[in-house]
Amino acid sequence: MVDLALKTLLHDKLRFVITVSGVAFAVTLVFVQVGLFIGLLDNASITIEHIDADLWVTSKNTPNVDFAHATDRRRCVRS
Repeated sequence: MVDLALKTLLHDKLRFVITVSGVAFAVTLVFVQVGLFIGLLDNASITIEHIDADLWVTSKNTPNVDFAHATDRRRCVRS
């Protein structure tokens, strides 16, 4: 059974090489995407990790710290 499978794979060597190359390229693309995702997550948390703040004050409906809106000066009260 193993001999038959090996003969089938190696019968057309060009097709086998092209198939193995395609699978290796697909795996490489997956690793590139995982690396980009991990880098994006690390980059997204850099602001929060490097600022020594006990309290964050943002305007209403702020999606995240990278896209913060300006706070209305009338709402700012110094105590």
